[in-house]
Amino acid sequence: MKYPIVSLTKCREFARGRAGGAQPTIVPDWIGREPEIDRRPLWDAEAEMDQVMKKWERLPLSRRADAEGDAAVIVYDALTAIGVHPDYHAAVPVLDDPGFWRYLTLCHFWKFVAWRHWGDHPGDFHSDKHMRYVDAVNSQECVMSRMYLRMAAVGGAEHDDLASCLTGAGDFWRSHILRVRTASAPPLTRAMVRAQRDSRLKAAHLRELAKRVNRTWSNVVLDLYDDVDADGLIADLREGVDD
Repeated sequence: MKYPIVSLTKCREFARGRAGGAQPTIVPDWIGREPEIDRRPLWDAEAEMDQVMKKWERLPLSRRADAEGDAAVIVYDALTAIGVHPDYHAAVPVLDDPGFWRYLTLCHFWKFVAWRHWGDHPGDFHSDKHMRYVDAVNSQECVMSRMYLRMAAVGGAEHDDLASCLTGAGDFWRSHILRVRTASAPPLTRAMVRAQRDSRLKAAHLRELAKRVNRTWSNVVLDLYDDVDADGLIADLREGVDD
C-alpha cells in the first residue's frame, strides 16, 4: 500500500504558517508499494467534518471535546473505506506511521483540529502548547490518531454510538481509556462507557473506579472478557465507589 506522509519538520513549519494565516502548499511524500490509496473518501470526510463543526458551533472552546465523538466516527469510516484498517495486514504500517496522521491533519482536517483546540482565531495557536495536537509524536495527544484510537477502543463502527454518546467526557477518554490498558480491551471499554452513560460518576469517583480497574489488570486477563463479563465486572467495581 502506497500512502502519503508529512515529515515532522515540514509539519511544524506548515502548522506555524497556517496558524499565522498563511496557506502554504503542502505536498506530501509517498512511501510504500503500489497500489496507491484512494483519497476520495478523505475528501468526502472533510465535508462531513464541516457538518460536525456546525452541529457543535455553539460550544465554548473548553467543551469542544464533545465534538470528537462524532468526528471520530467520520475519520474511522473514511480510513476503513480507503483500506487503512487493522483488519487489513497491509494497513498496519500506515496506522503506526506518525507521518500519515500528520498528513491527515494538515491536508484534510486542519480546519477541525484548529477549531477544536485553539478556537476560531488562528492567532491563538501557540507552538509550545498546540503542536502536540498536530505532530503525532504522541498518538494519544494528536487529534486525528486519538479519535481513531477511540473508535478502535470501543470495537469499531459496529459500536460507533458508544464513541459519541458521552458529553463533557474529554478526561474520561483521555485519562481512563486511551492512556491505559483498557483501550486494548473493547468489551471493557464498552462496559465503562455504558456505565458512565447510564449512571454518570463525578470526576473523583470516576478516578477511583479507574484505579480499581487498573488494579484488576494486575491479576486478571481483562482483554479476554466478553461484554457480559465486562459489564458484570464494572458493576462490581462501581459498588461503593461514590460513598
